[in-house]
Amino acid sequence: MVTDARGRALRDEADEISPASAFPADTGPRLVAGARERVQGGEFDASSPASALAAADAAQSPSADARQRSSAETAGRPSAEPAAATVPPGPLDENAAKTFLAELGIRTPDRVACDSRADAHRALRALGGPLAVKVLDAAILHKTEIGGVHLGVRTAEELDAALDAIGAGRRYLVEAMAPAGIDLVLGVRRDPVFGPVVLVGLGGTAAEALADVAIRLAPLSVAEAAAMPDDLAAGALLEGWRGGPVLDRAEFGRVVAALAGALAASPGTAEIEINPLRLTADGLIALDAVIVPTTTQENVPTTTDTTTEENDHA
Repeated sequence: MVTDARGRALRDEADEISPASAFPADTGPRLVAGARERVQGGEFDASSPASALAAADAAQSPSADARQRSSAETAGRPSAEPAAATVPPGPLDENAAKTFLAELGIRTPDRVACDSRADAHRALRALGGPLAVKVLDAAILHKTEIGGVHLGVRTAEELDAALDAIGAGRRYLVEAMAPAGIDLVLGVRRDPVFGPVVLVGLGGTAAEALADVAIRLAPLSVAEAAAMPDDLAAGALLEGWRGGPVLDRAEFGRVVAALAGALAASPGTAEIEINPLRLTADGLIALDAVIVPTTTQENVPTTTDTTTEENDHA
């Protein structure tokens, strides 16, 4: 428990920051419009369950009929191919969330959760530099905005400065920084009308401004998940744009399907979000993650804070 005044101030300040979920307010209409386009494009047979969703009016208020349409659309569709894992109970801090992602086969940076300054210095010696040093607290999601993230730490002096800025009486996450790449956002959440929904889009600082996202109902097969980037206006960035990294669609499909399966298998979880999920020359790596329990969905901001911190996580 945090007892120092700065710790309480950090938490109070975090609570005042308005939440900004990666899921747009018009998630329902986007689902319907997307299904309609896929029906018209020949991806689904006109008599398939998806056509019923495409004909629905998502602008209506939540109703039993809407829930029945959602059930009809997902009935008979293949489940996510990776074995579903259950999210651990309770609020999870960033380290615990990343540990769970690693259990799903999603790559995460080398890191050490530290209970003290001495632990942080041992982590620096073990990991080398450059490092990201972050406040570690499940109740603080917007770490960057409250001075809880420090990047490019290489020396003991730089580490001390970062820890001083974060404040005493805190836990810290000391983490190896990832190579440069293209940032994506990947989220799964329980929509009150449609049930489990999957979102894929561009991550980092451009995510909210561009609103370039693809949305699907879960469950998804690996093949269905792998095709989601085709809906992104900036999808060409993932195909080796100007010598950049190329998205391995099979790997991406497995990551998306695994996350969707985990949400479906975890009734106590409202939302899981990775932002950013960075595409590098070595593949995908989750640089930050938030897992929101259902009991706190209305009270806890459902987004990571990495639009600033991880954009420089190179």
